[in-house]
Amino acid sequence: MNMWTYLSKFDITDVLDRAQIRALGVTGPETFEDTIKSIREGAETAIIAHTDLTPEHIQESLKPALRANPRCKHIFFFNNQLKPATFQSVSDLIAENDTLRMLAWMNNVISPFYVPDVDAPPTSWVSIIADALKSNNHLSHFLLDLTLSVSEEDVNKKAVALDAAGPISESCGLALSQLLKGNKAITHLFLGDLQSSNTGGTLVHAAAESLHENDTLMVLTLDFNTPDDENILGKFADSLAANKTLLELQMRRVNGHLGVESLAETLSSKNTTLMELILQENGMTQEDGDILVESLDENHSLLHFHLYGNNMSHDATEKAAAICRRNEMTLKRKIAKAVVDGGMAPWNRSKLMVIGQGRAGKTATVRALQGQSFVPDLESTIGASLTETHIRIEGAKWNEPRKDSGHNYAVDLAARFLQLSSKVNLKDVERDERTSETNPISDSSGRQSGRSAVFGVTIESGESRGEPAQANGTAGNSTASNKPVIKFSGLDDDNPFKHDLLIRSRTDKDALRFSIWDYGGQKVFYTLHHLFLTRFGVYLLIFNMNELLLKTEESVDYLKFWLNSKKIHAPSAPLFLAGTFLDKLESKDDIATVNSILAKLVAEFMFVRNESDGLYFFPLSNQDDTGVGLLRSEIEHVTRRQEYVNRAVSLQWMQCLDSMLTRAKEMDVSWLKLQSVRKLGKEAGIKSLSEIDVMLELFHELGVLVHLTATANLKDIIVTNAQWLVDSISKVIRDGEIHRYSDKEEAEIENAGIMDDVNRLFKNALASRDLFDYFWDRDAVEFLLDLMRRTLLMGDWKFGNEKDLYLIPSMLTDVDPNGWSNTQLDEKKLYQCWFEPSIGFLPIGVFERLICLAIAHSANTFDSTENIKEPILRKNFNRVWFGPDCEVILESKHGSDSQADMIMMSLDNPERAQRVFTVIVSMLQKVTADFTVNSFDWNIFVDSDAESRERIPLRVARKRKTKPWFSEKKKTQELIPDMANVNLGSFLDSL
Repeated sequence: MNMWTYLSKFDITDVLDRAQIRALGVTGPETFEDTIKSIREGAETAIIAHTDLTPEHIQESLKPALRANPRCKHIFFFNNQLKPATFQSVSDLIAENDTLRMLAWMNNVISPFYVPDVDAPPTSWVSIIADALKSNNHLSHFLLDLTLSVSEEDVNKKAVALDAAGPISESCGLALSQLLKGNKAITHLFLGDLQSSNTGGTLVHAAAESLHENDTLMVLTLDFNTPDDENILGKFADSLAANKTLLELQMRRVNGHLGVESLAETLSSKNTTLMELILQENGMTQEDGDILVESLDENHSLLHFHLYGNNMSHDATEKAAAICRRNEMTLKRKIAKAVVDGGMAPWNRSKLMVIGQGRAGKTATVRALQGQSFVPDLESTIGASLTETHIRIEGAKWNEPRKDSGHNYAVDLAARFLQLSSKVNLKDVERDERTSETNPISDSSGRQSGRSAVFGVTIESGESRGEPAQANGTAGNSTASNKPVIKFSGLDDDNPFKHDLLIRSRTDKDALRFSIWDYGGQKVFYTLHHLFLTRFGVYLLIFNMNELLLKTEESVDYLKFWLNSKKIHAPSAPLFLAGTFLDKLESKDDIATVNSILAKLVAEFMFVRNESDGLYFFPLSNQDDTGVGLLRSEIEHVTRRQEYVNRAVSLQWMQCLDSMLTRAKEMDVSWLKLQSVRKLGKEAGIKSLSEIDVMLELFHELGVLVHLTATANLKDIIVTNAQWLVDSISKVIRDGEIHRYSDKEEAEIENAGIMDDVNRLFKNALASRDLFDYFWDRDAVEFLLDLMRRTLLMGDWKFGNEKDLYLIPSMLTDVDPNGWSNTQLDEKKLYQCWFEPSIGFLPIGVFERLICLAIAHSANTFDSTENIKEPILRKNFNRVWFGPDCEVILESKHGSDSQADMIMMSLDNPERAQRVFTVIVSMLQKVTADFTVNSFDWNIFVDSDAESRERIPLRVARKRKTKPWFSEKKKTQELIPDMANVNLGSFLDSL
């Protein structure tokens, strides 16, 4: 028996060493203890081999190791001796475990039944394992290949034991039948070579019967079992006629050769889903082969049909293979046609954004949601951490998606499209292709026009927008005479179709995928975060319940900040609040206290309540997973109801995404230019530039890539690796106390001779070019510098004698404003105005970006560098000069219950007041328009004069002609024209 053939069906080639498995004397680790050690050290696959297993091995070693390493997904028991009690312990493990995805038994020796006590009847091992699997909704792959023996101990214990073989076999069949009818997790089942005609044959009968009702099983292997009914093929024919989910059926050497006519009829007209059927070495005759092959003329789903080893000619088996090749080519053409015609299917994808104060337990919560073990001393997140998760079964733990060697978004979605679509019959594909040569390409609704409905947005084609295809690769109109050439990895004529993609698509038909963004909670990262807070997705706000109880005012401020940030970036996105450290609360009454605090805070915000517990939030203990299951289930339930999750997405978009990721990988870069993306879009069949814009917006909103569009320069860049971008920026934007650098990193920095540069960064927020050259890859430096300038995360520092310095405002330190008493400015001679956001709070990043614009403008107001005045900057209190005779102070003031957040401007030269006021207003308008998802207005107040400090609204001051802001003698200068979305250089020139 070629065990590798069977194991490859279980889709584990990415985690197993092929040579090791092929050598059927699989040894794995040398001892059981070595196996347990490998699991504890993080192994994804464990092999337990050549061991006389006892219940203690399972209870005291294997169970705790699996709890400590939820990443272990595959367990192989190979060539072991198992006592009945040990088998019961393994069954208990299966029933309790919710992290394993595959369990394989190969060549183990175990009694087919055992007697729990003298008076009890023999118990079937299949019944035990089936009962265990009924309680497990996570194990999807189960392989059973046992060498069975009946021990003398059992025989002596109960003399009638041997006579019970018949009833035991019946109980085996009943247990399996009940399992397959009720279990919704198992997709791959292997029951091979059980070496007992009673047991193996009964299980084959049970499997045939269960397929009438089972709607989850994808792959079923029953090789080398011998049922006592030679009409077993007829029974499977009846089952396959009713079953719509099984894709692969293997029955080698089951000695069934009757019922061929029934099977042929089913394959011809009744079953349209089976893709692989293996009937080798079953004693079939030439006549049987002719009947089956003839039936395949009308079958268009089988891709593999093996009849080798039967008593029939080679011509019959070759004809069957030829028909399968025909079906394979037709399927390839159908997928390509679906893409060219603009086929669409739901992507079932969302983005989970985990926000909250630093050290609140965000990363631990993400790990708990993904079924990973609790780590007490997790390092604080720097910047943001991005992961993917895949939820195949509603309510199950979230898994990391399988790691493919290439990008298969298009083929994956095309496979799902085939499962959901019944518009095109495989038999009609060739005829449809011939007629379409003379007809315009239609969109997915069949309309023939210059417009197509894409992702719920009507897009004009290039022709109707006056944008024909360009020689430089920009997208244009696609016509029938110039169809795009669609190429998929693995779908060319020389390669066999990877039909495991269809199996996976069937398994994943209702699967949900998340891009999880775990944002660092330290304030220094807040300015960076807003670039990645998007409208499409779900927000999870984490807070420490103990902190909220002990430091209520401070904790409420943090919560209010995040609630406001989410409100402005994604007002309609679902929001969950989760309180961590439940296990650390002193009493249950603390939960009620936390709830009452939140009740006052969240009244004005939209959020998802914990209806199950009657709370505003979800209490969690990540240490023991208390509350995690409920939160996971509610997030998934709410997400599945979001309109964008269920909206159909173009297959052409997925093909373009694959091409983008592949191109970036081939070029060894993490970003592409818009022109390159447009060219790839055209090759994928996308008809217009506007459609590409909508496509990129979707990919950005869902966290698949980063595409900022605030200015034309930003729009020209598409970042294909978001984690790389976050990591790169976070090497210089980080908390100086918590995330400075490790001892090893600091030693390397010292050796590189840039420790002074690092110290200046954390002290004065000034970064040198040498610093960027050290931390960033050489090829990425210019790109990242340009990106940070364009997003106003930093600005060029043109003061002093040193060149190539950059200010990073978010790295400025806090200083008490009272410390500025030595400015030698007479406060009574300062003229002030106040800017209050109409939304009631000041979004993070607005003030920092205002400072970037202010220092850039300041440098431009001096005729030469000799008399230029260097700004004096702190986090919330900054002095800049707009020319040698005008000092401007900009302050960010945190509001209270009676006063809103605000930015205050003060200046000492009344002659420059009107001009400075115009400049600052223009800067604020640009920042809010370019860098907040929902722009807002400013409520502006000015003082009536430098003596009284009376605050009056701007409209009143304008009517009164209040000096120095307005003048009766000269007309007030009009504001600079709206410069939103204008590149930074053009904007600064306009000032």
